[in-house]
Amino acid sequence: MYKLLFFLLLISPQYSFSQTNDSTDIVIPPPPSASLSVEAEIVDFPKVESQFKGGPEAMQKYIVTNFEYPIEAIEKNIQGRVYLSFVIEKDGSITHISIERGVHSLLNEEARSLVRNMPKWTPAEDDYGNKIRSRVRLPINFTLTNDE
Repeated sequence: MYKLLFFLLLISPQYSFSQTNDSTDIVIPPPPSASLSVEAEIVDFPKVESQFKGGPEAMQKYIVTNFEYPIEAIEKNIQGRVYLSFVIEKDGSITHISIERGVHSLLNEEARSLVRNMPKWTPAEDDYGNKIRSRVRLPINFTLTNDE
């Protein structure tokens, strides 16, 4: 008796919950768009760091040459250090510029403009020598001096 009851309990869920589906439609999703692209990972600490062409001295020279202290910031005596981060792409171009810690909108925008207009960098490399996307963090100091 127990075997029969156990057998009935085993097969009853199959019959009580079974569903009949008379439809045999098969839905095939459309192929992905050809314009769909997946961006490569952004590496924060690559094997070989991205570098401004010519090195740190050339970058310092670029900043000094192209730097324009905003007049309104001079009049209001606004000074400080703006911390930016940006991505160096595989081709050396600069994208995703953001202010990590700013001072004032006038100085923040000047710092962003300096980075936006920089020439292409030498891209970072992974352990195998492949060019990769990498994040760079850069502080830019804004200091006023008394030239009397």
